[in-house]
Amino acid sequence: MWHALIRSSSLPATGSRFIMVGLAATLTHLLTANVLITFETAPPNASVYGYLVGMIVSFSGHKYLTFQKKGATPLHVVRFLITSAIGLAISYLGMQVGQDVLGWGPRISSVAVCTVIPVINFFIMRLWVFNRG
Repeated sequence: MWHALIRSSSLPATGSRFIMVGLAATLTHLLTANVLITFETAPPNASVYGYLVGMIVSFSGHKYLTFQKKGATPLHVVRFLITSAIGLAISYLGMQVGQDVLGWGPRISSVAVCTVIPVINFFIMRLWVFNRG
């Protein structure tokens, strides 16, 4: 079962790997930020450092495991960074729209943002960032 999940290029298998890598990157972010906070790093700074370390895990995991691309190319890195910036912008704007336009409040808005962004990122990464073309 694991071999099929790891080797298959089907949408469900790729999606499952995407979720696993995303969870690993998120846990890396969380762990890094909390360790830094323990050593008295200001929480906002610790979160940024955690996010950056999580991005390394995310890029590496998605490149080599999720989308199974061999060899790092500058184009993959640039496209990944652009996608990350787009995700950050959507996160910010999504929170604003959720709260100010739709009246959802911060918790519902954050759940919506955290649901929509990974779906958008999956398809951007599959069709553009790590595309063969």
